[in-house]
Amino acid sequence: MTKIFSLFALCLPVLVMAGKAQKPVKGITFEHKDWQLVCDNTGTCRAAGYQLEDETERLVSVLLTRKAGDDSKVRGAVKLALAENLHIAQSSPTAVHLTINGKNYGKVSLNSQTHRGTLTAKQTQALLKVLPHTSTISFSDGKRTWLLSDRGATAVLVRMDAFQQRVGKPSALVKTGKDVTPSLQPAPKPTIRQAPVMRGKPTIIKGSMKDYAPLRKKLLRASAHALKADEDEVRCYQLDDADGTENRPYPAISLYPLNGQYILAEVLCNRAAYNGENLYAVLDKKRATVQSISYGGNYQQGVISQYVKVRGVGDCGYQTTAVWNGKHFVPSEAIQTGLCRAYPGGFWQLPEFVSTVKVSKATANTKAKDAQRAEPHPAASKQILDTPHYRVVIQSRCPKHDSRGVGCIHYLGKSKKTGNSIQLTGDKWYATCADGKTPCRFLGYIFKKGSVVYSVKVMGDKGHLLVKQKGKVLVDEQGKWLSGKSEAKSHNSHKNGNKKPEAAVHRDASAKAAEKSASNTAENATETSKSAEKSGEGGNMAEYYDAALSAMQSYPVPDAYQRFSHSQAAWQTYAKAHCGLFDNARTAKVGNAGQHCLSSLRQQRVAVMKELGLIFDKSYNGKLVKKGGVVEDDSGEGDGIAEYADYAISLLMRAKVSDAYERFSTSQDRWAEYVGAHCAIFKGLSDKRMQNAHSQCQNLLRAQRIEAIVEIAKYFK
Repeated sequence: MTKIFSLFALCLPVLVMAGKAQKPVKGITFEHKDWQLVCDNTGTCRAAGYQLEDETERLVSVLLTRKAGDDSKVRGAVKLALAENLHIAQSSPTAVHLTINGKNYGKVSLNSQTHRGTLTAKQTQALLKVLPHTSTISFSDGKRTWLLSDRGATAVLVRMDAFQQRVGKPSALVKTGKDVTPSLQPAPKPTIRQAPVMRGKPTIIKGSMKDYAPLRKKLLRASAHALKADEDEVRCYQLDDADGTENRPYPAISLYPLNGQYILAEVLCNRAAYNGENLYAVLDKKRATVQSISYGGNYQQGVISQYVKVRGVGDCGYQTTAVWNGKHFVPSEAIQTGLCRAYPGGFWQLPEFVSTVKVSKATANTKAKDAQRAEPHPAASKQILDTPHYRVVIQSRCPKHDSRGVGCIHYLGKSKKTGNSIQLTGDKWYATCADGKTPCRFLGYIFKKGSVVYSVKVMGDKGHLLVKQKGKVLVDEQGKWLSGKSEAKSHNSHKNGNKKPEAAVHRDASAKAAEKSASNTAENATETSKSAEKSGEGGNMAEYYDAALSAMQSYPVPDAYQRFSHSQAAWQTYAKAHCGLFDNARTAKVGNAGQHCLSSLRQQRVAVMKELGLIFDKSYNGKLVKKGGVVEDDSGEGDGIAEYADYAISLLMRAKVSDAYERFSTSQDRWAEYVGAHCAIFKGLSDKRMQNAHSQCQNLLRAQRIEAIVEIAKYFK
């Protein structure tokens, strides 16, 4: 009989337990109103409370952690920040005071990077005392106040006591008593021994091949068994509903070698707007029998993993992992990030299942070697990355025996604009295996100088240069890896200039890139939009760009170029993703729609620049520019976007755009990033004229987004 192992249900087989054999503890998750409880399989519970759900700017969460055992104490932590369009503001506090029902319980220091602080035992006990009752709990930095909701706290704390078998006992948090029987004792982490897997590229079985139909039938049968065994009722719609037509093509099946006996089949199972799920089946070498199946999002060297976004903005999700033990894939980790409360990536790591993965020596050696083979160039040779504004030379100076490349990678970065350069020493950059230590996949190189971090990512023949300082992006450019001849040509084509600090050089180039973006976009626009520019109907982007910058600088905003260049770059990325909805769409109505889409977004962008100029002009009266044709979102919360999006996606699917969800999801994500970058222009500007500018900025861009979606739908209707 086929065995079923779902990463979602975590139906665990018998594992090798460290220490004495005991009844396994099954983790739980429970939530009520603004509080949540997650307990893992060792008996440790984590209760998290948050701000009210409709508060999206002053974000706060308290985490109460307690291990199993009679004498275990509750440890408290807090995380809070200011948010701007789902981005953490640099003005987030580094210290706050805890106040409960008007009484000050002292200072809490916060890490400037993680925004997390540890509560003292006194502060934690004060919280535990009042949470079961209606209370006012706040954190303040003297100017701003963050309110922690107590709604749902009582139910969550009682559930924690019940899970840890404390109800009616002295150690209970809520319902204490004199019962002296032992509470739940800590359980050891299960130990999973990860077996080695064979190297080799997967064999791809396409729908047109004769082997496809019988293999597809086996996988569907195994998936049907999973429906009966798995309470989540996972069903492979993409595989089951495929009929080989253009609108519903057969998803390819990838076969990975595992060992001398087994292979792993991977095929797309389900796809939604923000997530995808694959079916993984372990088969015997002859493909006669399916031994076991799992579900996940990615396979890499004996590990199946998946991260699921609960909603598109990415403020909550969960991750699961399973590792190959020689016979099947065993779930090794299940973690969620807490309730969806506007904190990018989620507030916490709340595990429901944990384990200790012991990687065999053969597995570790194989993965390290595979990671090294993934490096695109010989270690001793120069690697030259050419981006629009920089030339970066990477050279290894590592000893032959040093396979990890720690502290022996040389970086020489040069600005094409000024000729200024910087030299750094850093490391090779790897993604790690399930054990968190062994390098599994080569990513590129990473360098540090003070608070500035330089990362150079390798993506085949392309590369990505990212420079950040304390979370702020200074440079974000993609380029190509050059050969020696190209490198010499690139080097000789740029003149030296007056030297500046490298960070300043990066900012200058970023601003210059934004200045050129208008003309670059205009070159790709249609003749219709060009004639509109001449008549003034479409507006000249460069003209309004200069006017908006001039108004910002006269305000004054000293870093106007930097702020506006980030906005312009984000808009370009969004425009490319959104108009990409028309790529290869085979419908007569689409025609030249991609170019018209770009022209339409350019006109929207010009309207935004006009708005900026008015806001920063001294005669600005605090009202939005009213533009004809804009569809307003009556909800005020962005719900209207989802409604229009569902309609547009359904039309795209009818027009045989099979990856409509994926394309639209990318478009929506890039738009959200654009909103964050553009509305950040108003950050730190606090006089009366700017009080409402940030929310007005969001409303304007939201209305424009709905207008863009409606226009997309019009072409596919």
